[in-house]
Amino acid sequence: MPRISPAMIRKVASYDPLLGLLLPVCRTAEAARQELHWIRNEGASVQRACALRARSVPLQYVLGSQPFGELEILCKRNVLIPRWETEEWASELAARWQTSRVTAPTVVDLCTGTGCVALLLKRALPRAQVTAIDCSPFAIALVTKNLHHNDIRDVTVLQRDILRDDRPAIAADLVVCNPPYIPRDAFVRDVTTSVKMYEPRLALVADKEFYTNLCDVWLRHTRSFVYEIGDISQAHFVADRISATTWSVGIRRDSNGKPRVVYGFKTDDVQLNKLYDGFGYLVR
Repeated sequence: MPRISPAMIRKVASYDPLLGLLLPVCRTAEAARQELHWIRNEGASVQRACALRARSVPLQYVLGSQPFGELEILCKRNVLIPRWETEEWASELAARWQTSRVTAPTVVDLCTGTGCVALLLKRALPRAQVTAIDCSPFAIALVTKNLHHNDIRDVTVLQRDILRDDRPAIAADLVVCNPPYIPRDAFVRDVTTSVKMYEPRLALVADKEFYTNLCDVWLRHTRSFVYEIGDISQAHFVADRISATTWSVGIRRDSNGKPRVVYGFKTDDVQLNKLYDGFGYLVR
């Protein structure tokens, strides 16, 4: 990534000194102006917020929240910040389940983090039985805060390490998960400084462990699944590992055209065939 010249920083700072603080981390003058606008609109201590951003602290940690659909998700250190890519597929998924004939589905959200996906589905499907699971005590505490903050009730929150917990999986109509999926070498090579410094590696770094857990544990207990992916090889890993006679498996791309989700449903389930029609494209 090219360095920003001192002359460029001086030029931007001549319009507003705070923009000079934000430019190195935002990378463009337009992005710096947008962040400064958000900071001022949020009623934060502007000078302090800009100083934190200058040290690469993520904006969501500085402001304390991130919009996610119609929700406002509280954000704190040690818990992964919700991304727009996740909001995109989760919103589409919620809309599809809203129009399905399954009026009170059982939903399990693994690696729930802030609880953003679980809460979005619960808001869209008030009669759903939603369980949010994470191994991190920081995440569990934040999910509880987000439930109260968004006035959402009746979500079960469990602290479990699903890769090591030998308790039985929960029977569900839908299992969703945004697992850690960045391989260790890619994390070092490709991830931004801000993410490396401030967001939890626990929620980011892995490879195929959680997809193996999906295939070996959770498929026996669910009618469908939607898992975020970082690479198309992870989707093909799932498709190759499970029964072609029992499961239909698809891939959904995000708005940038990047493979973002692997999903599946029981092939002989007429309701789910209709529900997932057009959600992505089937690979088998």
